[in-house]
Amino acid sequence: MTKPYQTILLLTALVGAFWVLGCGHDYNLDDYKRQQLQHSLGLMRQADGEYTGLAISKLDGTTLGALDAQVKTSTSSSTPNDQSDPTAVPDLQVILTYTGPQNSTAIMTFQGGSFQSDLGGAFVADYTLQRTIGTVQTTDVIEMSGTISNGHFQGSVYSKSFPNYGASFDLALHGSDIPTLLRGRRLSTERLATQQSYAGVTRFSEGVDEPVVLVLTKPASSAPSLDEFFDLLIPVQPVTATLNYGNGARLAFNGAGFDLRSGKISVTVPVAQIFSTHTEPNSITLKCNEKDGTKAIACQLKTNANPGIAARMDDLENSPNAQEPPDSSDPRAMVRRTYRGVGKFTRSGMFMGNYVMYLTAIYEARSRSEEIYNLLFPQSEKLVQVSWFEEADPDIDFSFTDAKWDGLSATLDKNQPYQESNGPSGMISISCSNFYFYKRARPFQCHFTNTIGDVDATMKFTGRPIKE
Repeated sequence: MTKPYQTILLLTALVGAFWVLGCGHDYNLDDYKRQQLQHSLGLMRQADGEYTGLAISKLDGTTLGALDAQVKTSTSSSTPNDQSDPTAVPDLQVILTYTGPQNSTAIMTFQGGSFQSDLGGAFVADYTLQRTIGTVQTTDVIEMSGTISNGHFQGSVYSKSFPNYGASFDLALHGSDIPTLLRGRRLSTERLATQQSYAGVTRFSEGVDEPVVLVLTKPASSAPSLDEFFDLLIPVQPVTATLNYGNGARLAFNGAGFDLRSGKISVTVPVAQIFSTHTEPNSITLKCNEKDGTKAIACQLKTNANPGIAARMDDLENSPNAQEPPDSSDPRAMVRRTYRGVGKFTRSGMFMGNYVMYLTAIYEARSRSEEIYNLLFPQSEKLVQVSWFEEADPDIDFSFTDAKWDGLSATLDKNQPYQESNGPSGMISISCSNFYFYKRARPFQCHFTNTIGDVDATMKFTGRPIKE
């Protein structure tokens, strides 16, 4: 049974409480928010302190370096760290310092995330960095997540684009200093060096083999202090892949992506980026794949203009000391090839005879870069000088200037005016099929006409150039 004085005391307490909460003006909603803020800050401050430990690769368990996490409770508001602001929101800030090989360091500040003291100290926050790497703009979002409780900060740090990559950690409050943590440890280094060179041969679909040096270069970054750590967290690295054929022929593929997990490189660029003198809307694709770890690499080139593979590099060997071909603008030498064959001649439909013929084709001197372009785009129109004569009577000869050679369709065509010495004028033409001109020894056929005398000839050649 409740005694009278107890009832009086209870009623007095209730009246006082209602006065404070409702009727009085000393305690209002802002006061309540401030009280809740202090309560939250008090819980979060239990996580404050300096935590240190090792960063371990999530991929293979190797040691990537050491981490120092400075955890500090703060507030986010219009007036930073103003704990009297009722609109303030509690914030757990983590300043993370990574120390890697050769004592390189990277510092990132994670804030504005969430901390759940009632859920085992669960913490998650992002760090966003926009970088310019070479000519490529990149945005990387690094997430740090884990739990902070009982003197340990356990979790992982990774790129949100590659959550299975990155580093895991177990950092201890007031743990060992960084030099002690790293003493005697062998750290995992970046897979992709600043520059890697591979030497070998490019086999073009035109049947031509050309020596080449492939150089993979890491472009300069606008945030070099963070590059090493970010490169350990992000498996797809931007590189510039340059195929160097010497004499100024340097095919630079900017913005290539090197996937360190699979060892694959892939990039497609417009022709004008590589061959500045060509503006046609074509593109070139380079794809590479590491072989035998990092000891060799195989690549192929494709173009949007032709089906199939334009060129292969099956065994480019890792050559750290490879000497790049000389970089000059010296033109490639003129190519001259002479073929032997037989021509069947008619005049006004009447058979005249079969004659041994010699056909000479000359591809004028050109830049080394232009030669590589022609091998990649054989359908591009090239101009050659063509002449032929009879073995029995060398005075019977005809020459064609700027004959059009299409390497893809293997055709050679020219139609031009002709005038006999002190005689009539007319038109002569030559049209060849299966004419590859480069190193392929394929028989080809030409059709010749001369309107003067209504001469027609079908010429068949072995396709193997004769030595002159």
